Amino acid sequence: MRVKLPADAPWREKELKLGFRPSDLPLLEASALILPASHDGEPGAEVHQLEAVYFDTPEFALADEGIELRIRREAGSGWLQTIKLRQGGLRSGMFDRLEHERALSDPGPKLTGLPKDPGFDLLRCNRVRRRLQPVFATRVERRIYHLAGEAGGEIELAIDVGRLSAGRRTAPLCEVELEAKGATPANLFRLAEALSESVDLRPEIRGKADLGYALLRRTVPGPEKSESVSVRWETAREDVFAAILENAFRQTRGNERAILETGDPEAVHQMRVALRRLRACLSVFRKQLPAGTVEPVRESLRGILDVLGPARDWEVFVADRLGSAKLLAGHDPLFGSIVTIAEKERSKAWTQLRKLLASREYSRTILRLTGWITCRRWREEMNRKELRQFRGPVGKMAVKSLEKGHRRLCRAGGDLVFGDDDSWHELRIAIKRQRYFLDSFRSCFPAKAVGRYAGALEALQDALGGLQDLATGKELLAKLGRGRPEPLQAFLGGFSAGQAGERAFLRESVLEQWSEFAELKRPWHDCR
Repeated sequence: MRVKLPADAPWREKELKLGFRPSDLPLLEASALILPASHDGEPGAEVHQLEAVYFDTPEFALADEGIELRIRREAGSGWLQTIKLRQGGLRSGMFDRLEHERALSDPGPKLTGLPKDPGFDLLRCNRVRRRLQPVFATRVERRIYHLAGEAGGEIELAIDVGRLSAGRRTAPLCEVELEAKGATPANLFRLAEALSESVDLRPEIRGKADLGYALLRRTVPGPEKSESVSVRWETAREDVFAAILENAFRQTRGNERAILETGDPEAVHQMRVALRRLRACLSVFRKQLPAGTVEPVRESLRGILDVLGPARDWEVFVADRLGSAKLLAGHDPLFGSIVTIAEKERSKAWTQLRKLLASREYSRTILRLTGWITCRRWREEMNRKELRQFRGPVGKMAVKSLEKGHRRLCRAGGDLVFGDDDSWHELRIAIKRQRYFLDSFRSCFPAKAVGRYAGALEALQDALGGLQDLATGKELLAKLGRGRPEPLQAFLGGFSAGQAGERAFLRESVLEQWSEFAELKRPWHDCR
């Protein structure tokens, strides 16, 4: 969707990008052909051969400022220069960028007469202009279908198949772009979901320029941690809800890439954190939303977490628990057998995780969640009164949620039984939830008080995390021993019993930290 801004301003481009497998191209084309064409469009595809060159300085000054400079030529036509500013960037699923286009008579950049928007200031710098050079190129065959949207609008469906080249390195391109022309973003997602009934489509979080720079720089995706969300006392509840969801979902998708492309164990942990933050957000705001709206989303997250959990548990067990025990066990053959069996279990859990993340079922889940968040589909089931309340200031609600979470913490801390793993686990869950709540609302309260409270929660969570790893390790050791020869079972039993001292030490540490935490002033205490 392109929206013209005031005079002497660029266009604002909003589009949905979807990835697909090359083998699915015939099926995708067949699906596009049976969709209703727009009133002005002809059934079938317009086929274009497109070549594009992207420009930047040797040190990638444009990329670092979120600027894309591209000159594209269609076979038999002239050149078109396009500049995109990623000011809006990618939210949870839509590319939202300022765009300025200019027809050229030759393939060199022409940077005069730029819009007055400050985002273009870098391109006005002579030093930058003089140092621009081609950095990578794309060559694609584009099939364009003009489809009928809702309420008389039009949707342009473009299928790009080709290659991206950066020096001697190349990569395939298979991408669907959905652009609304008079239609709404919700129309785009409905169309994408309809297409996904027959083709495996997944929302892309990187455009062609992102892929080009990654290929050029040989960027390897790594674990992505959560980003802070800026919240004020008077910020609308719905805006806070949407911002937290988008933030957590962006973290989820980034770590999904790292798991599939590099197998980084930390990405599994960070993806679990992201999904748990998303789930905690749904819990905080569930009373603001229509009954039955939250549970289908929670159910989708539960299925993903159920596969992430074993991969993370076996990774920690093999790398940390068995890794540290190896110093004591040395070359004991029984211990070597345990390591071999555990590594097989870890490999099996990772295989299941990769299988899930690469599956069509997962793609469809991600597409539905992306549309739900991006288009704020919860509104479809809300009446005017509910919407008005949801748009009220978040401050008092933040205090109420944190106070409720704190009371839950105190109950869990009071119910601790020294030898009962479940009671310590309940306290850990309550602390994690409170940290997620606090991270969401922390900018509403005094920074120093929030820092002390958050620091104490983090220390408690770390110690309780160690306890949980030991409890999980105990369960995994029991699983490893089932059906094994008696000498191996006895060795495993002794190994498990040897960790009892470490559990007792950690529990004593938690009790001391809990005493200090109980004396802390709650950051929101004076804001009620």
